[in-house]
Amino acid sequence: MLGNGRLEAMCFDGVKRLCHIRGKLRKKASKYKTMFIFNQAKIVWINQGDIILIGLRDYQDAKADVILKYTPDEARNLKTYGEFPET
Repeated sequence: MLGNGRLEAMCFDGVKRLCHIRGKLRKKASKYKTMFIFNQAKIVWINQGDIILIGLRDYQDAKADVILKYTPDEARNLKTYGEFPET
């Protein structure tokens, strides 16, 4: 984690990219609360070693956006389905 919603990710193609965490994944609570409906954003923690899905930028090869953090079960399933390259 670099701060300000950014992190450095090592991609499967061997390139280290500066990634921006989308607002939906950032740690924040909703400001809008009504009497019966409590609208809270889901808090996602991204730690070193987590498997994340990033979206590459067309115009900047060294930068990307974090789209999704896989749960350990999802990452295990992706590995068994052969979605990760053999490295």
